Amino acid sequence: MVWWSSALMFLWELFKDWLFLFAAPFVHPKMLWIVVPILFGWILAEFFQEKKGTSLGNAISNGGVLIFVGVDWARTTITSMSEAAKINYFDLSLRLFLCLFIFVYGLYVVIQGIRLKKSIHFLGRVRVTTYFTLMFTPIIYGFVDLSWEFLLSIFIFFPVFYYVIEIVDRLTPDPGTYAEEKGEDLGGGATSFGGDLGTGGAGNDLGNMGDLGNMGGTGGAGGNDFGNMGNLGSGNDFGKDMKF
Repeated sequence: MVWWSSALMFLWELFKDWLFLFAAPFVHPKMLWIVVPILFGWILAEFFQEKKGTSLGNAISNGGVLIFVGVDWARTTITSMSEAAKINYFDLSLRLFLCLFIFVYGLYVVIQGIRLKKSIHFLGRVRVTTYFTLMFTPIIYGFVDLSWEFLLSIFIFFPVFYYVIEIVDRLTPDPGTYAEEKGEDLGGGATSFGGDLGTGGAGNDLGNMGDLGNMGGTGGAGGNDFGNMGNLGSGNDFGKDMKF
């Protein structure tokens, strides 16, 4: 029973660390200029574009954003460390590893998305890419000390974040953009079908084929008569007529 209580206390501490990463921008207001654009873009994309999942095109775009985030984080990390009075090389290495992780993650999403891999529908979803961006931003910019507890909490409680947002998406009504896009798809298909029928190209061709069939069906006697006409004048009779 003691180890259960210890495990629960440990998870509770990790959970508090995880919540602190969300609260960090409000504890350090300077972070708001960094985090608010990320949150704003994510909310709009989550509700108006990817509420029911993401397309490969959107996933590739999200992966491209991660690539540039990783590069910018590395630039920020190196600049801040170079301006410090004393460089902590261990801390620098861990931060650069996070930058590399985000960069490789984004590159993987882009490449696998181009290769049409189905797993990218999940890995490249804006909900997932934004989560790791939000969680690592306070650490990269030095507002939160890097520790294995924070890193562990980020990965352990990721399903909590993912499915809470999933429940919110299912409970909230769909915005009008989804109905409009669905209407455009149906209208476009009907217009194309009607356009094909309206031009009459296929209809006329089919009609002509029907006429040919009728000719074939009613032309038995005609065909025989044609053959009889050929029999009316043999080559010999024609030759006799041509003699003078």
